[in-house]
Amino acid sequence: QHECDQICTNIEGSFKCSCHPGYTYDILNKCKKNALDPCQNLTHINCSYGCEVINDIAQCFCSTGYKLADDGFSCVDINECEQNLCSQNCLNLAGSYMCSCHAGFILTGDKLSCDFCLPNQYGVNCNSSCSCRGRSTACDGVKGCICMDNWTGNEC
Repeated sequence: QHECDQICTNIEGSFKCSCHPGYTYDILNKCKKNALDPCQNLTHINCSYGCEVINDIAQCFCSTGYKLADDGFSCVDINECEQNLCSQNCLNLAGSYMCSCHAGFILTGDKLSCDFCLPNQYGVNCNSSCSCRGRSTACDGVKGCICMDNWTGNEC
């Protein structure tokens, strides 16, 4: 006597249970009809990125940095710059964005905020160093050396 739901195959000293096409074994060793995945064999939906099933309904979804267009199928870039995430400058990129700072400032570790250049540094991203040779009044974060009267140039 076997306990198979659908198909019993005799094997030496035992038997093997299996299911008819369209059925699979569940964790209780019972044959259950395969659930139809609404995202498979779609003729009415063509998602540009991906399809997921929510409450047995196929829905399109997009990758990070994109949102579903009004047509419900296409993905369009989210302009993160419209959210004012960056403290100074924002460049919208495909699926992302990048913050930057004005001359005299440097991007902080959070990649959103800008801080003043450290003393004796200046320029875009504070990449330049002041070497003013004592003939200056200060190192300006934007311009570099502020020279005393009658002195000019990067080093005064």
